[in-house]
Amino acid sequence: MKTDVERIETVKKGRPLKIPDLAALLVILAAAVLLPLAGLGQQAGAAVEITGTDGETRAYDLGTDARIELAGLTVVIEGGRAYVVGAACPDKLCEAHPSIGRSGESIVCLPQRIVIKIVGDGGQFIVSGA
Repeated sequence: MKTDVERIETVKKGRPLKIPDLAALLVILAAAVLLPLAGLGQQAGAAVEITGTDGETRAYDLGTDARIELAGLTVVIEGGRAYVVGAACPDKLCEAHPSIGRSGESIVCLPQRIVIKIVGDGGQFIVSGA
């Protein structure tokens, strides 16, 4: 049976990285660089859809600045982007989330059960019944 010192010496003498290790490292690095760039092709959204605790979804024009007061948080629409302020939940993760403005992006507040999602293709949006 080898002692700990002998095991350490064996590890020191071995090659630090083998070919499969390098390949895996390159794949991870490529993913780290390319995945953030994948969202660059998304179009600016046209509207913010907010689904509240009642399950009802309301839409607001992303081109019109507004403050939407909800039970437990406030959604701010400014400069074609939306973000959350004044969250009543203890972790405030939705407040820490960066502002959203591209189609498909969303902010979810699990404690308040509110989903904020950007929809549309950047064109004009007509709010009906909001």
